[in-house]
Amino acid sequence: MSISSSRISRATTTGRDARHWLALLAGLFLIILYPSSPLWAQDAIAFFYGNPDHVEALSLYDRVVIQPDQTTPETIQRLKTLGTTVYGYLSISELPQDALDATLQKALIGENKNWNAHIFDITHPTWQQHLLQTAKHYRDMGFDGVFLDTLDSYRLTSLSNTAQHAQAQGLVDIIQRLSAIFSGQVLINRGFDILESVSRYIQAVVTESVFYAYTPGPSPDPFQQHDAPLHVSTTKHITTANYFPTSPDERRWALNDLAKAKALNLEVIVIDYLEHHSQRYAHAAELIRLGFTPYVTNGLLNEYGVSTKTLIRNRVLALYDSTQNPLVESHVFTNLTLPFERAGYPMDFFDVRTNALPRPDTSRYAGVIIWLPNHSTLTQSPEFAEWIAAWHKASAILWINTPASRAIQNRLGFHFTPLPSTSNHSAWQFNDPRHLAGFENTLSSAGPVLNQTLHLRDPHRVLFSLTTPTGTAPLAAQMPWGVVAVSNSLFMTDPFKDVRWILNPATLIHDFLGLPALPTADATTESGRRIATAHIDGDGFPSRATLDKHPYTAEVILNEILTSYPDIPTTVSIIEGEISEQGLHPQTSSELEAIARRLFALPHVEIASHSFSHPFFWSRDPESVYAPLGQHLPLEDYDLDFTREIYGSIDYINRRLAPKNKKTAV
Repeated sequence: MSISSSRISRATTTGRDARHWLALLAGLFLIILYPSSPLWAQDAIAFFYGNPDHVEALSLYDRVVIQPDQTTPETIQRLKTLGTTVYGYLSISELPQDALDATLQKALIGENKNWNAHIFDITHPTWQQHLLQTAKHYRDMGFDGVFLDTLDSYRLTSLSNTAQHAQAQGLVDIIQRLSAIFSGQVLINRGFDILESVSRYIQAVVTESVFYAYTPGPSPDPFQQHDAPLHVSTTKHITTANYFPTSPDERRWALNDLAKAKALNLEVIVIDYLEHHSQRYAHAAELIRLGFTPYVTNGLLNEYGVSTKTLIRNRVLALYDSTQNPLVESHVFTNLTLPFERAGYPMDFFDVRTNALPRPDTSRYAGVIIWLPNHSTLTQSPEFAEWIAAWHKASAILWINTPASRAIQNRLGFHFTPLPSTSNHSAWQFNDPRHLAGFENTLSSAGPVLNQTLHLRDPHRVLFSLTTPTGTAPLAAQMPWGVVAVSNSLFMTDPFKDVRWILNPATLIHDFLGLPALPTADATTESGRRIATAHIDGDGFPSRATLDKHPYTAEVILNEILTSYPDIPTTVSIIEGEISEQGLHPQTSSELEAIARRLFALPHVEIASHSFSHPFFWSRDPESVYAPLGQHLPLEDYDLDFTREIYGSIDYINRRLAPKNKKTAV
C-alpha cells in the first residue's frame, strides 16, 4: 500500500486574538450527530492547523490536535480549563528541508520530494534524542498528549528490506518511550505494519482520505457549481480539481487496514476532505455509521470540521472601509449589527483598507455582508470575484448598494442601475407584492433618497419594486445565494442615524437569507445575571406637562416618580444649557435650578450630566458632519467645545445643584 502523504502536517493560517471564554454565552452552539453504532459515545476530535486563537470555538471539541509552533502555553491551558484534551503534532520521521539542524545531518536516510522534507533514521540515537526532547518540551508547554505523523516515511527510501524492518522496530521502541512521557495519550497516523506491536501504547489510529481526498493546486472557474449530492457509496461528485473522491480500490485497501485496528479494539479516526461545509455533516454521519470517529474538514485543516459534534456556524462577516468612516459610524455597523446579534449571529468586522481580504471560513461564518458602495476598484477585481466565489455556495450573502465586476454580475444574476436625477418622484409607485413592508416605516418613505434600482436575471424573486414612467425595476430580491438590495428599500435612517426598518429584519435574516433560528444569549449581563437599571436624561427638563396648571415636566418626574419610588436607584441628568442662567431659558433658571437641587438631594438619585449644549454629533471634526438641525442646542455665541460640554457641565452641577455630600457621578 502506498504510504500516507503526511499532508496534514503542513497547513498553517493566521487569525485574531482569542476572545474571553465567556463568549460561549454569546451564542456558540453544537450539533451532535446521530450515529446508529455504539461509537456515538466517542469524544469529538478536531485537527486544527491554523492559529488556535478562537479558543471558545475549539473548546467545543472534546479533543483537539494543534501545531505547537502555532500556539502558546496560555492557549493550551485555556483549552484544558474548558475541558478540552490537547494534543501536539509531532512528525516522527520527517522535518522540512529548510528546518534541518546540522546535528541531525548524520541521521538522514532520504527525502520526501512531495513535501520538500528530509527523512530520518528512527533508530539513530541523535534522532531519537531529538524526538524525546521535543516531546518533553510539548509536555512542559502543557500538552496532554501527542499525535505522531509520518510513521511510514521510511518506506519512501531505498533501504533494504532488513533495514526497513529495523526502522519498523525502531518505531515501536520510540512510540513506547513517547507513550511513557504522555501516560499513554498517543494518537498515530497510519503505521498499520506495526499496529499490533504498539496497540498497548496508543489510544487511536488516524487515517486520512479514506473516501474523499485533497491535493494542493489551482482551482478551476471560481463559480463552478457544487450541487451534486454526496454519498459514501458512489464516486459521482462534482467538485474542483483540489477535492476528489478516492477510487474504489483505494477505499477497499484503506478499509481493510482500518479493520485491523478495530480488531485490536482501537478507536479509528478518519479524516476526510470536502470543500463545502454543508457537505460534511452527511459524510460525518456516514463515517459514524461505519464505526469510525469522523473529522471532515477542508484541505488545509484550518477550518472547524465536523466530528461526532461540531460548531454551529453562527457568525457573520461584514466588510467596511475605515478611510470612509470609523467602524462605529459605518453603514454596516449602525444599521445591521443590532438585528443580526439579536437573532444570534454576532458580527466580525473586517477593514478592507488594512490587509488582503480575509480567508473564507465557511465552517465559522453563516453569512457575509457586502456593503461597499465606493469600492468599484476592489469589487471589480479578479481577487474579489474569487473571494465571493468561495462564499456564495456555502454561506448566505447580503449584498447592498455595492458595484461589482461584470463577471460577478453575470454569475450572481444582478446589477445596479442608476435612476435619472430628473425623475418625478410624485409619479413613482412602490410595489410590495408579498406585503412585507411597513414594519417600522413605509416603503414609499424611500422616495426622496432613492437613486438606483436593480436589474435581475431572474425577476421572480422580487421583494420590492419601483414603477416609474419608464418602467418597473426591483429594489430588493431574494437570490439563490442570499439577498441583494438597495439599502433604502430595507430600512431608512434619520439625521440622527436612528434606523427604521421597512422590512422586518427577522424576515430578512431567517426567511430570505436562510439563516436558521438559534437559541440566543439573554441580553442581560456577561455572567447571565439579570439586572435592572433606571436613568432619566435631562432632555425636556424645562418643558411643560399637559396636566392641570401645566407644571414643569421635571416637577412631575420629581413628585410622581422619584419621590413615589424611593427603592429604585435612579440616575438623573440635566442639560446645563437648558436650566442655567447662561442657557436657553435664563428667565426661568432660578425655578429650574431649584427643582434640580430637590431632585439631586434624594438619597436614591445618582447625579449625572447630560452635557452643556447637548451635541447632536460627537465628532472630532464637527464641521465635517452633516447636521441639518445644527450641531447642538441653539446657544448664543457658542462654538462646540467638548471640554466645556463634559467638564464644564460637571463643574456647574457640583457648584450650583449638588448637595454637599454628593458629586456628579455619570
